[in-house]
Amino acid sequence: MTLLSDSSSSDVCPSTSPLAGISIRRVDVASAALPCNSGIRIRYPIENASWVWHPDLMAGQEAFVRFSLPLHLDRSSTITLDLSADQRYQLQVDGQWVGSGPDRAEIGGWAFHRYELSLPAGSHELAVLVWWLNSSHKPVAQLTIRGGFVCHAHGEWDALISTGKAPWQASIIPGIQPHDRAERLGFYHAIGCSFRMNGDQLQPEHAKPAAVIHTPWDDRSGQASGRWRLEPSCLPEQQRRAFHGGRIRVVAQGRADRFDRECDAQESQTWAPLTTGKPVTIPSHSHLTLLWDLEDYLCAYPQIILQNGAGSTVEIAWAERLQLDESRRPMPADDRSQVQDRFWLGFGDQVLHDGGLRTYSVPWWRSGRYVRLVATTSDEPLTIIDARPIRTEYPYDPAWKFDGNDPKLPSLLAMCEHTLRQCMHETFVDCPYYEQLNYVGDTRLQALVFMATSFDDRLVRRCLTLFDRSRWFNGFVAERCPSDPYQASSTYSLIWTLMLRDYAWWRNDPNYVRQLLVGNRCMLEQALAHRDALGLLGQMPGWTFVDWVKREDWQMGIPPGVDPGPSSIVSLHLLLALEAASQLERYVGEGILADRYDALAGQLLDRVIEVFWDDARGMLADDTDHHHWSEHAQALALCSSLLSAEHRSSLLDALAQPTPDMAKATVYFSFYVLQALAEAYRGDQLLARLEFWHASLKQNLLTTPEAPSPSRSDCHAWGAHPLYFALTALAGVKPDGPGFERVRIEPCLSSLPRLKAVVPHPKGMIEVDLHRHGDKLLGSVTLPVGLSGTFTYTSQKIALAPGINEISA
Repeated sequence: MTLLSDSSSSDVCPSTSPLAGISIRRVDVASAALPCNSGIRIRYPIENASWVWHPDLMAGQEAFVRFSLPLHLDRSSTITLDLSADQRYQLQVDGQWVGSGPDRAEIGGWAFHRYELSLPAGSHELAVLVWWLNSSHKPVAQLTIRGGFVCHAHGEWDALISTGKAPWQASIIPGIQPHDRAERLGFYHAIGCSFRMNGDQLQPEHAKPAAVIHTPWDDRSGQASGRWRLEPSCLPEQQRRAFHGGRIRVVAQGRADRFDRECDAQESQTWAPLTTGKPVTIPSHSHLTLLWDLEDYLCAYPQIILQNGAGSTVEIAWAERLQLDESRRPMPADDRSQVQDRFWLGFGDQVLHDGGLRTYSVPWWRSGRYVRLVATTSDEPLTIIDARPIRTEYPYDPAWKFDGNDPKLPSLLAMCEHTLRQCMHETFVDCPYYEQLNYVGDTRLQALVFMATSFDDRLVRRCLTLFDRSRWFNGFVAERCPSDPYQASSTYSLIWTLMLRDYAWWRNDPNYVRQLLVGNRCMLEQALAHRDALGLLGQMPGWTFVDWVKREDWQMGIPPGVDPGPSSIVSLHLLLALEAASQLERYVGEGILADRYDALAGQLLDRVIEVFWDDARGMLADDTDHHHWSEHAQALALCSSLLSAEHRSSLLDALAQPTPDMAKATVYFSFYVLQALAEAYRGDQLLARLEFWHASLKQNLLTTPEAPSPSRSDCHAWGAHPLYFALTALAGVKPDGPGFERVRIEPCLSSLPRLKAVVPHPKGMIEVDLHRHGDKLLGSVTLPVGLSGTFTYTSQKIALAPGINEISA
């Protein structure tokens, strides 16, 4: 028995089963009306099924359980199934993996998925592997109530398949166990435990009838009686693809934690079959370390197929980079491709092989650039048939293009896209290696890049909804969600309003926006209630995180002046949220609310200028004593549409020539600095600010790091935003109002001699092709059918119509 089906026979692991005559696909389910009735009234067919679990397992007891149901069909049939579990499931049909879930969610909107199975006549087996881990082993991003599984079959199949009615059998699989890793990373690491897989215990134990733990109900009294308040997830199945590539860089006897030398070409070639899914054999009585440089950064399920070699052990660990020394400190600037004289610090899983032919697949995905295999054999040689990991990510289909005739930009933008890919799964995630958590501030930036580069928006909607469901008792959305433990940050929470406005402008979805504005109003009222006697904000509920600035006066990302306050930076977060809320309310027809937010925003900006403006320096201080200064305050103020022209000019000069005592924005907050520069058409300064990303490429980083060196994470998609600005600032393509019903194109070529770009729009492709000719800007703009807009360059405005528009400005 394998945890996952054998994917080694194909590079692609689709959600449609390759078994003859069988087709399985995940089907979208529309959300039912009145989400407030979740857990009070039955809203979806799946709520008519019972939740089940193994009869010998108590709530809170860790286990991997295989549920199985034989099914005999007299004719070919199409069966619709709704499925969910706590915590995770893998659906198999006739031994073939066909789907995984549920997508991570809040308890108040627990995800379920619908599958459409087309099966030929004959005998089949439905199997669902479900596992539950306790709080010391589960990921922080995984919420839970208790172990459980529920399945509902529609129509005539209800009695034959639905849990609580059909004779599902449950078997415990003792051979998969949480494994407390010996290696401790030394940094905050929240993706869950590693696993030990014991080959001689992977066969399911004696099957017993599944036991009902929660029955269907239909309580119309208004009492909330549902344990799992089910909601459909709008997401597609995650992609799965067998990875092959890279090279073996180290071959060493014993367990190597320090790599004294890189193997020669002949040694590397001997073990090269590992990288392409071909067999290699390790002799008996061997203890061997192999370092596989993937030469790529990927997220993947480790999988290994072993033959013979009874009594062997194989450890499969992952790392983003190799360390300069044995310390567990964040990594300073260094060439990430260097192996020799580097130290291993990684995280991974262990396989105990009992001989024969067996496939081992780790239950959750890992990430990084380097994989270390440590193999120990006994009396028998061990053959590794296939060690390729199964790559996984959201099925992102980018549709953007950008050519700025600058030799340095293509690599930078490709790195940004690659980073975004690795940080998109069932939510956007901050970093795949350390946390896999969906933070508001990070997610806003990732969502903007996602919407500007693809036609898709499902993952953005998913994250907006998750945050809306995560509200604390005071109305603020969680800083991150799903998350256990809960984490609060009022500064990050206010970013959620900006994220909602982004979605409303890039996609035409007023009904969805209107639903989410209810909670947003509550959050803003709570924020407004925290104003002090000056009408400003200082310390707020939760962690007032702003940026990972590495200065003594910034502690844990919190700027000076916050405690006791007031703080210009925190107050400016509220200012931008009020402006965004006004735009959103006007979009949905709530003019009175919009006017109120406009008035409050104006009053707040007046107070910020009155208290924090320094005439001598021509800029905003962080604190009331004017002892602390930052790029952050200037950038946030510049992002406000209410700022006067005089103040705007002065703040732009301050950003252009920052003084040594100013705190500099790091990777995350650089977005707001670039936004301020973009809105002022300072393309030259915007391009100069990309030097950090160019330097990362010179260090052979494959993805954008979390922070300037020394940095914890080498893959953090809050740093992917230069791709967004290439399209929206340099090429200048952006929505001209809500719903993207019109486009505004305001190119800022700066030093670029010519520029070509393609930006996806819900109606088709927007194409920009421009070049300089003396003092003129020439070229064309092509818009899809049904889209019009305006082209602006210097003081000239040109009306744009669908089709090809010649530009001469």
